[in-house]
Amino acid sequence: MTIRFFAAAAEVVGSSLLDRPDSVRTVGELRSWLNENYPQANSLWVKCLVAIDQSYASDDHPLKQNDDIAIIPPVSGG
Repeated sequence: MTIRFFAAAAEVVGSSLLDRPDSVRTVGELRSWLNENYPQANSLWVKCLVAIDQSYASDDHPLKQNDDIAIIPPVSGG
């Protein structure tokens, strides 16, 4: 299962795509995994929205094998 990253989140991980570890079973566990593996961006992960199959998901949302996961950081514009 692949996780897609956008904007600042992609810059932090150094890629727009990463494989989801099998041990990550919920959105909350995904956030924890990101915090552990990319601690320099802990303040960013808290602000990011997570979309599963193009719908925003809460931290207790379970992850399934074929989910389309997107990490969307806050954006500003004018």
